[in-house]
Amino acid sequence: VVLSGDEGAVLELAGRWKNKRLRVSHAFHSHLMDPMLDEFRSVAEKLTYARAIVPVAGQPARVDAEYWVRHVRDAV
Repeated sequence: VVLSGDEGAVLELAGRWKNKRLRVSHAFHSHLMDPMLDEFRSVAEKLTYARAIVPVAGQPARVDAEYWVRHVRDAV
């Protein structure tokens, strides 16, 4: 299980179990990513996407800019 969000709330909850803090630059998959989503979407819409040549487990039928925006913000 990975917890993401406001540091204080995450630390409080994580303190209930044995845990290891990951060293990351941002709280991916949390509301803390919201301020950058519009700019991220703008950049992602300029890219060209194609299905992976090597099969990837769980790869969606369509990968586009909105897929990556959801990936930054939503739980995975």
